[in-house]
Amino acid sequence: MKVSILISSFNKGKYIKECIESCLKQEDQNFEIILFDNNSNDGTDEILVDYQKKIKICKSEKISNFPALNQIDLLQKAFELSNGEIVCFLDADDYYQKDKI
Repeated sequence: MKVSILISSFNKGKYIKECIESCLKQEDQNFEIILFDNNSNDGTDEILVDYQKKIKICKSEKISNFPALNQIDLLQKAFELSNGEIVCFLDADDYYQKDKI
């Protein structure tokens, strides 16, 4: 079964590399990674350039002043692009153990 890992991000440049690398190093490699960013302004874009051939990276404007609503919007958009039979959510300031999937 294919797994879709959906990552939402806003100004998580300090953590984003570890987050993405933890996904890419999964023992089971039947997955896709879709990362939606709320137009971060902390250098996240420069980090994501290194991953643009390995994962789907999308940008979206904020829809609200409430962070939770923005995160829900990002994850909904990522879900609509996903192709996996199983969907996993991950915040950009978190990571997976190598056997998560």
